[in-house]
Amino acid sequence: MSNANVVNVIIDGNLVNEPRTFGAEGNVGVIKIASNRRFTDDEGVTREVTEYNDIRGYRETAKTLATFHKGDHVAITGAVVGIRKWDNKGTAQFDTEIKLTPESTLVHTPKAVTTESGDSDSL
Repeated sequence: MSNANVVNVIIDGNLVNEPRTFGAEGNVGVIKIASNRRFTDDEGVTREVTEYNDIRGYRETAKTLATFHKGDHVAITGAVVGIRKWDNKGTAQFDTEIKLTPESTLVHTPKAVTTESGDSDSL
């Protein structure tokens, strides 16, 4: 079986909300990652856009996603399964849905928290 029509991506960003799980026994997990992309437009102006990506994992991966928290840093590889576009006050916004497969890579770094002494520790 060929995967010639599968679009695989690498996404690196931060969770914008708490993970959601649903389905029988929480076998489906969804996280939303926001990442910034910088580029130079046709007029030579540097622009930055925020892209939102819904990441879906199943079974054991869903259980792993459920342990993440808003603000955590996540880097993943996965397969694109859909793209949604909408207008936000005159600015085009995109939401890409990505499925984590058994071949996917998932790297999670908990958000740093500041202690009473002012030190920064990971959860």
